[in-house]
Amino acid sequence: MEMRAMDLDDPNEGKNAMLTYNIIKNVRNEINLNLFSINASTGTIYTVLRSLDREAEERYLVVVEARDGGGLAGTGTATIMVSDVNDHPPVFTQRLYTTQVTEDLEVNSEVLVVSATDGDEGENAVVTFSIVGGDEDRKFFVETDKVNRRGVIKLKKKVDFEKPQRDVQPDPEG
Repeated sequence: MEMRAMDLDDPNEGKNAMLTYNIIKNVRNEINLNLFSINASTGTIYTVLRSLDREAEERYLVVVEARDGGGLAGTGTATIMVSDVNDHPPVFTQRLYTTQVTEDLEVNSEVLVVSATDGDEGENAVVTFSIVGGDEDRKFFVETDKVNRRGVIKLKKKVDFEKPQRDVQPDPEG
């Protein structure tokens, strides 16, 4: 981010046209060190020690002072918004899901509902579900409810008790 100040009542040359920038109200991290720094001549603000994590803090306010060569100063507030990156995998809300079905269950019937959470935001938090193993005969399918982060497993073909259990996992790519 870059801050710019203009001195409208001074000429654009000489010492009054030379501006220097300084952060006068910074954000401190967990070990009390400044989180942001500024290039004194360009006004470019950058992080000092680490990248920012939207899940920890999505907005920072930094107050910057611009001072001309004659000693006059003004301040401005920089609002730094942290955008989300897809850095959290979806996690099932239960460790294990089990259900029982009868062989006479109708096709398209709901067999089981699974759900997951995702620590990300927006499109990065969208979870889709898929069957990844154990259903070689393709007797089941999953309908994803993206709004509620649920996967509804339904019967595609009649079941046979002699077939193995099914494995389902959330897909972090949506």
